[in-house]
Amino acid sequence: ADQFSVDVMNRATIESMLNVCFPRGNHGNRRISGRLSGPRSGGPQHSPGEPDTPQPRLLGRRIVHRRLIIAALTAVVLAAGTLAAGAQEFKWKLGNPWPHKHPATDALVALLADIKTRTGGKMEIEMVHLDAIGFKQGDLLRVIRQNVTEMGLFVPYYIGRDAPKLANVAPSGALIEPDDNWKIEKVQREYAKQILLKDWNTVMPMRFFNRGGQYLVIIGREPINSLAGLKGKKVRHFERPGLRALQTLGVAAQTIGQAELYLALKTGVVDAAVHGLTNSAQQSMNEVTCCYSEFTPFTAFGAPYGFVVRQDHWDKVPEAIRKAMQDASEADWVKGLASWRAGIDDAEAAKQLKSQGMKD
Repeated sequence: ADQFSVDVMNRATIESMLNVCFPRGNHGNRRISGRLSGPRSGGPQHSPGEPDTPQPRLLGRRIVHRRLIIAALTAVVLAAGTLAAGAQEFKWKLGNPWPHKHPATDALVALLADIKTRTGGKMEIEMVHLDAIGFKQGDLLRVIRQNVTEMGLFVPYYIGRDAPKLANVAPSGALIEPDDNWKIEKVQREYAKQILLKDWNTVMPMRFFNRGGQYLVIIGREPINSLAGLKGKKVRHFERPGLRALQTLGVAAQTIGQAELYLALKTGVVDAAVHGLTNSAQQSMNEVTCCYSEFTPFTAFGAPYGFVVRQDHWDKVPEAIRKAMQDASEADWVKGLASWRAGIDDAEAAKQLKSQGMKD
């Protein structure tokens, strides 16, 4: 029914359908179930070339008039058009706190396209970057609460101001090996879901695999290979626990958003930054720094990244569309995890940065 439109189903179209379904016989009558709709054998016959004359409708005879068939088909088409018009469609906006040049941008675009495909176009989601509509990264929950966007990409590191309980994820340096992320992912996600629903009336029906390398690096305007080399430098960190750890070690640290980091390094607001290797490559950090050093396993993959939606919006989505959205999310998760485990993102980012003159 969704493939029909009353606008295009005019009389000519119905006539075409009629010709396919009920081809004419020798006398121009429609053939029904292998028989002509004209008179039966034994009834009045016509000489060749003699025009048909309407026959009276007799009991047991199958006399089908064109007008009746056209009227019936028209009614079917109109009913189909009514079903299509009544089918609910959703056009949402997704608030993305990350800058345009982020390793996950392409994956997000592909995921939203997959959702549209899987739902047959019933769920269409437009991605908007928060900085492009006058908001900061830390506003991602406010944007949803104020109904600026129906959906948001939840990144826990950015919401310490509005939701400190949700920002309390495993800090950088808490893991010994990258695979330790999967020991904490489930419990952190369940905790985040409870707080989101209780404090923000928001649900997280889908998770998202952040694209990035297994390790964080320290990028700098000059080589930094030790804790001693960090001291005396102005260093940027992206999360509060990591910030406090550096400060406890005697390092002058501050938080700066990704969108502002390039300019901060270029102008000397900071001398170095804790950053992702893939982010550094994507955001052309080779233009404002000379070097990078491996720092610690990135704990982001055990953090509860995901898509958050206000409860009242999610309640309006039919179950079939919900499932299609969640299936698309899980397919993206599997793809992202496979790439991450293989170290593909790290290797490609390192190769790119070195080709652009950065030193490891």
